[in-house]
Amino acid sequence: MSCQFFSHPACNFGGGLGAGSRAIMMGPWRKRVTQPALHKTPHRWPVVVIGIYKLLKATGLIVLGFYLGYLMRADHHRELQDFIEQTREDPHSEWLYWVLEKILAVPHNTLNLWRVGVFVYAGLFLIEGIGLLFDKKWAEWMVIITSAGLIPVEMYEIHVHSTWVRWLVFLANIVVVAYLGFRLKRMATLEKEREMRSHAFDVAPPKSMGPVPPQEIQPS
Repeated sequence: MSCQFFSHPACNFGGGLGAGSRAIMMGPWRKRVTQPALHKTPHRWPVVVIGIYKLLKATGLIVLGFYLGYLMRADHHRELQDFIEQTREDPHSEWLYWVLEKILAVPHNTLNLWRVGVFVYAGLFLIEGIGLLFDKKWAEWMVIITSAGLIPVEMYEIHVHSTWVRWLVFLANIVVVAYLGFRLKRMATLEKEREMRSHAFDVAPPKSMGPVPPQEIQPS
């Protein structure tokens, strides 16, 4: 055999033969450990939408809390009563007067408890919304627990007095709980798949896949 065997991958000393044999022998093994994941990562945008929804609820509750504090002052309380008396004949704002009269009829201590509860809920929604926007798993669990806990209360309210607003809130909470539960389960499955793949890459190939020692070739 001539000196052209230096350029042949099957006859190269050490490097060519070893590398070529390893690539051929490791082919099936590489295909086994580089299989793609069976599950796809859930979309991120629904979590962002839920986070924005929570922040909007927190903003509305904060405004309501400050307004309740405004009503707790005696002078503002009297001004609101005078406003209702002066504009009561307006037929386009009957529902507004009805709400204001109900609020003004609440005792001062009860109104203060409402104000504290409103700020507590606003803080809860604020934490949930920020956590969801930053893709925190604890925030998803927090939303599932709080939303699922409100479902029985909402079912009772619908049973007592059914309105389209209550039905809308009830269905929205069910959708939020269902999606976040699905997302957490899917992310746990993906984490296990990645862990299995990382362990597969850490496994050393069989001894038969090692480099083939150079063989002495007799010149022709």
